[in-house]
Order: sequence, then structure tokens, then C-alpha cells
Amino acid sequence: MGRLGINDPGSNKLLSSPWGIAGLIAAAAVVFNLPTVLGGFFWDTPGMRDGTSLFVPFFEHTISRPLLWFSTDIDGMLWGMWAPGYHIFNLALHAANSVMLLNVCRRLGIGLTASAVAAGLFALHPVNVEAVGWVMGRAWLLGGFFSLAAFILYLRYTVDRVFAAALSSALFFLLAMLSGLGAIMLLPLVALHAFAVRVERKKALVIILLYVLTVLAAKYFFIGPEAFRLSAGFGSPAGGFFDPVTALGYYIYKLVVPFGIVPLPVMSGILLSVAGAVPLFALYVLYSEGFRREAAALCAVVILLVPAMLVPLGQGMFPLGLRYAYVPAMGFCLLVSLLIERLEGRMVLKNTVVAVLAVAYATLTLWASVAWSDPARLWQEAALRHGDKAMLHLNHGATLMKAGEPEAGGDALLKALALDDVSEDHFDLLVSLYGLSGADGESMMYEAMESVRGRALAEYGMGFIYYKRYIDDRADINELRQAVDYLERSVAESDHLYRAYYYLGLSYLEAREYEKAGEAMVKSREKDVGRRYMDQTAKVLDLINSLRSIGFNNIPALPGWEASAGG
Repeated sequence: MGRLGINDPGSNKLLSSPWGIAGLIAAAAVVFNLPTVLGGFFWDTPGMRDGTSLFVPFFEHTISRPLLWFSTDIDGMLWGMWAPGYHIFNLALHAANSVMLLNVCRRLGIGLTASAVAAGLFALHPVNVEAVGWVMGRAWLLGGFFSLAAFILYLRYTVDRVFAAALSSALFFLLAMLSGLGAIMLLPLVALHAFAVRVERKKALVIILLYVLTVLAAKYFFIGPEAFRLSAGFGSPAGGFFDPVTALGYYIYKLVVPFGIVPLPVMSGILLSVAGAVPLFALYVLYSEGFRREAAALCAVVILLVPAMLVPLGQGMFPLGLRYAYVPAMGFCLLVSLLIERLEGRMVLKNTVVAVLAVAYATLTLWASVAWSDPARLWQEAALRHGDKAMLHLNHGATLMKAGEPEAGGDALLKALALDDVSEDHFDLLVSLYGLSGADGESMMYEAMESVRGRALAEYGMGFIYYKRYIDDRADINELRQAVDYLERSVAESDHLYRAYYYLGLSYLEAREYEKAGEAMVKSREKDVGRRYMDQTAKVLDLINSLRSIGFNNIPALPGWEASAGG
């Protein structure tokens, strides 16, 4: 910037044009995150776990982020299993969000230069690399995109008094929540803005009422009450090390000092609690000293971090977790820009601060983007640093399998099985992945499961694997028999494993032993105190009742099953 100074863009036509600035910001967002295009797929990318089809109809997604999955379905139809196509979409979304942030800043009455600095720093901020480089990070990219669109339309409504703008804002708010429920924090953010700038009471009440109705519509008509409650950490508040204050401190620390280039002496709960109290104290100081815009920006950062504060983010200490800071980073970069703008009459200092931040952010983002271009190495390093975390070994193993290294992947999955911090769903995923890897040594897997989780779960794990193998091509009847045998031994060993009853029922259904299938499904419903498989078991029981009306005897037996059973 040299002699120009950040407050004097007029002598350069490119920098004096909003379109020129928008183009430079979009280009920066793309160029410095470009290595992520080579990143491939991570284990929880849809259809990547077990090779199943990506093309699932929109309303069959029974999760809380239907727009995320819908977008990946479109990717699947366009690109198939070509990973760069998925990453290009993420990259385009990040560039669009950076440009839209420029628009928001201008509509908030912030000068062109300060707005450009805020949007440019956001485009380059290293904490955004995870959301950009991970296909599933698109939930935060889409949530940010629709939230920005909703906020822009809200601002237009406050100025133009066009009710259609308010309705459109509520619609985009709904789309943001269907991308990820963390976007619900746009409601208090809009309320904060309406209070801070003293929006006309009637208009403020109209927009807030529309947003509340939108939240209720998302909860009861689009997502469902239970999924709504559990999504984005709501209903599972953080505890222990990552209580809300320490979580706030952790994310503020990552926003201010990305990637820990100046690490805390000890990443202890006390230090993070202190870091979490800093923004609250700074908020008081800014407001009391008359820095109202800066105080509002800092308050926005804290509000947007609430979903992250409600999630027990042990994984935030590892490669993953920074995606929660994607939208809050917008408010943080705006705050930095406003503080820089306060350096009145100190043009050299302003230029220096902006240049140092831009170079530091760009360098760290490029470094992180290169790291995310090699997922196997990323997970390997994380698993080496935190060897007692099963999820890291699971991710490492799954990534190796997708990279065509089943033996190394199987070894990593065995390490995960030997640990006891795996949830039920991830246990199923883990054993399924190991079975699909084609790796030898099933006895090693059985021993690993039995030593940590007991014989009943070991039998269940093996039965689960054989069931998955059988339904993959339904070619080997012996795989179905082994599934039934293992699952029968599992429920005999422990009468409380509702998942074992569920898959035993599915195995009997495949074998066309409908009475036994029904009995197993009824048992699964009885033991499922958490009601996690209730919908699935209800569908199977409905199917069995439909077949009963036809007459079980009128349905041909599965060829080879009797012989197999008898053998």
C-alpha cells in the first residue's frame, strides 16, 4: 500500500471500485486455499464410508442438515467420486462468503477501505481452512452464505421498508438452519443489531417474529424436534475441560492467534477460562469508552460462538473443531478492521498492521491448505500426538482405506478398537470399515473388541461385519449364516444389546425367516430405552406385517438357506 494509505484508495482505480475490491478478495480466498482441492475425501463424506450411492433423495435425509447433503448429492451427480469437484464447490462458497461480507460491512455504514480489510482478512484467515478443505465443512460454508444473505435482506428491510425483503430474509434464515443449526444464532444477532442501531420498534418486532416463526417451522416441519434439539451441540452441553467459558477462550485464542503460533504455556482449563473472560471484560471496556461499533462487533463474535461453547470439543484440540469458528471469524475480522480504523492520523502504522496481518494470515492459510491436501498425513500426525483417542485412529484408518491402502488402514482401525472412547454409532462404523477393508486377521479384531468391550459386543461386531458383507452383493449365503450365528451368540451373551437384536432381525429378514425377524425386532424395541432405532424397527415390522397378509408360506425360501442352516 506504500504511500497510499488504507484510507486513500482513490488514486488506484482497482482499489477505488467496489467491484475491483470484491474481485481481489475472491481471488485471495481462492488462491491461498487452492491446495485443499487435492484433499480427497474424509471418512464421513456421504457415500464414502461404505461405497454406497451418493444419490439419496432430498427428503429421505433424516439428519438435521438436509441442504448440506442435498448439495453433496448434486456433486455426486456432477462429479461421481471425483473429489476435486466437491472441493471446488467449497472453495467457491468461501470466495462468495468473503465478497458478501464486504457487502454486509458496506450496508452497516462502514467505509469501503475498512470493509475491504475486514473481508480480505476473513478470506485469508487460517481458521477457515478446515471448513473449506473438508467436504463436510460445507455445512458451515452454506450456513454462512445463507446467513449473510438473510442479514443483507434484513438490513434492506430496515432501510427500504419492503416487507418482501423481510420475508426473503426469513426464507434465507430457514435455508441457513437447514444447512446447519448453528445458524440459529442469527436470531439474537439480528435482535442485537436492531437494539444497537435503534431500528423502528414495529419493524424490529416484525423481523424478530418472522425469525421466531422460522425457527419453529424448522423444528417441527423440516428437521424434527429431537434432531433439532441434539444438533449443533444443543441438548448436549459441554462439561469438564470444555465448559462454555473455556470453550469460548479456546476459540477466541484460535481467532486471535491462529494455529497457536504463540502457544499457551499450558493448555489448561484455568488459562482457557481466563481467555474466555477476556472478551467479556473487553466488551465492557469498549462500551464504556464509547467504542460502540467495536463493542457490537465483539458481542457478535461471542453470540456466534455460542454453538461452539455448547459442544464438548475435545476434538478441537486436534485437527478438527475450528470449523465452528468459520462464521464467528467474520465478526472477528470486522472487529479487527474497526480497531485498525481507529488509528486516526497514523497512516504508516495502519499500513504496517494491515500488511503484517495479511502476510501472516496468507502464509498460515497456505501452509494449512497444503496440510489439508493430504488427509492421511493430517490424521496420522494427530493420532501420533494423541494416541489415546480412538476417533483419530478411526479417521486415519478410514482415510488410508479410501487411499487404497487397506492393510495400513486395518492396522489403524485395530488401534481404535483397542480403545474404549468410541460411541455406539462410531463402533458400528469402525467394525464395518474394518470388514470392508478386506484386511486379514479377523481373530485379531475379535480379540481387540473382546478385551475392551466384552464377548457380547465382540460377537455383535463380527455379526455386523458379516451382515454388511452379505448385503453388499448377496452372493455368499455363508456370510449371512455367519452373521446370524454371531448375532445369536451376542444376544445369548447379553440380553440388552438392542443393536444386536436389530441386525439379527435384518439377517433373518434376508433369510426369509419372517417370524424370527419379527421377534428380534420386537426385542430390539423393548431394549432400545433411548429410542434410537424406533423408526427403523417400525418400518421393518410394517414390512413383516405386509408380508404376513400375503402369507409367509407363499413366499419362496431363500435358495440354499436350509442347506446352509442345516450344515
